[in-house]
Amino acid sequence: MDKLERQNLIEHFQNIRELSISVKYMYIMRAIKVNGYTAKKSHKDIKRHRFSYCFNGVEISVAAFRIIYDISEDMLKDIAKHVVSKGITPRVHGNTGKKAPNAFAFEDACFKCESHRKAVEDARSEEDKLLSLI
Repeated sequence: MDKLERQNLIEHFQNIRELSISVKYMYIMRAIKVNGYTAKKSHKDIKRHRFSYCFNGVEISVAAFRIIYDISEDMLKDIAKHVVSKGITPRVHGNTGKKAPNAFAFEDACFKCESHRKAVEDARSEEDKLLSLI
């Protein structure tokens, strides 16, 4: 590997580390190509997808891809699974748009705040009455 290629790899590695997680995942999804699938011999309904990994248009090994794109084996598997099932789209958390089961409704939160404010005002008025007696 000549000095120019090594410098290019170092710059790419540093640039990848500076990206946000979602942008990094989209960039990696673009570099993964699905070559098709083969069926397992013992289970005809189970498909094993085959991938090719590219850097600058050149096909590279999985180990080199993981190092160049600064990604763990488990995250690479998750991203590859996402590419197969949903294509090259941003990854979205499963609870996006859903209300948490322990969350208050806005009206309930307003009622709690208002009742707390009234309780504080009542306590202040009681304190003022006691101070006026002294």
